[in-house]
Amino acid sequence: MERLSSPVTPVFTSYYWHRGFLMLAPTFVLERQDKPYRRLSATLMYAAGKPFVIETGDGTVTEARAVLIAPKVLRRRIVAVDSDLMICDLSVATPHFNAVASLLGGDDVTVLDAACFAGLNDEIALAQKAELPVERVPALIDNLIFALTGERPEALPLHPRIAQVLALIEESSLDAVSLPWLAEQVHLSPSRLRHLFTEQIGCSLTHYCRWSAVWKGVWLWSRGMSLLDVVVETGFHDMAHINRAFNEVFGLNPSSLANADQIRLMRCPMI
Repeated sequence: MERLSSPVTPVFTSYYWHRGFLMLAPTFVLERQDKPYRRLSATLMYAAGKPFVIETGDGTVTEARAVLIAPKVLRRRIVAVDSDLMICDLSVATPHFNAVASLLGGDDVTVLDAACFAGLNDEIALAQKAELPVERVPALIDNLIFALTGERPEALPLHPRIAQVLALIEESSLDAVSLPWLAEQVHLSPSRLRHLFTEQIGCSLTHYCRWSAVWKGVWLWSRGMSLLDVVVETGFHDMAHINRAFNEVFGLNPSSLANADQIRLMRCPMI
């Protein structure tokens, strides 16, 4: 059962951009015991208030005020009551993900020192109330990374063929993309492309294509396109297919994201 709850409405504020988001809420409860979800990203969670609890796919329960969750980790439950919670999505193949990758290690959930983010509490509080101008969000994300790692995010060089594949995926609809087609476009064998892609991006090509299509869909939807038209434009099979994909990225159905009683959506410049 999926449940979002909070003593106030909207439940949370979400600043979002192409391939990432920053969610904030005084109280946030997400129950997905029956249908746990996973993200193709690292997730930074920080509570300026009370500690939160997160339960992952194997039943492990972690209580903390700051954690970093590795990509593809199943999430079953988040309980953050009076936590002033911030959830920052750090997508694969981005400088922000590269900056924190060394901290992930082999653990599903890495507990962090919450004190390193204390200097950003004022900015985070403004963002929670949707009072942080969207133009300042990129700097906030960079400052979160700097507070955690002591370094500014920088892009890692990609193999030219992989960079070309990422561009092709971005330009194409989901139903038009396949491993043989992409391999042919970049003059690699399918097996070589599969290996190189996983090595460089950290996930399977199939998973990345579906994840990329969701983000394209979110961007189109946010600009006024109907969800049915988004399905056609991005290449999902039907509404059920895009619903499953949205849940995979956000842990929520599109209907939840469109509910103004639950969420304030703030579109940001490219980060």
